[in-house]
Amino acid sequence: MIQLGSAALIHDFWHGRKEKLWPHLREFADHAIAHAKRTVGALAENKTPCELYVIHGHYADASEIAAMMSFTLIVDMVMTGHSLGRNKLEHLLASGTACLCLSALLYNLQ
Repeated sequence: MIQLGSAALIHDFWHGRKEKLWPHLREFADHAIAHAKRTVGALAENKTPCELYVIHGHYADASEIAAMMSFTLIVDMVMTGHSLGRNKLEHLLASGTACLCLSALLYNLQ
């Protein structure tokens, strides 16, 4: 948790390949919701009242999780998108970094 004046930032990290998380987005969201509730409850018990104002999602997968959390916790959600992966296959093939078969395996391309 990062303290920002009277605000706090709680950041959940996923230290794996995001493609491996795809079948488990709901489960991840459920654990993140439980974590958020525990954190807010622990702060309240320590006489540091805290209110959850917003859930932030970055890129599509995290934003899907953020949307589930936002709906369940009844708080606003914001999304920061990016297009870094938009032309990933095209760039990999053009640069000769990877062939189509390898790219499909590495990036779970359909």
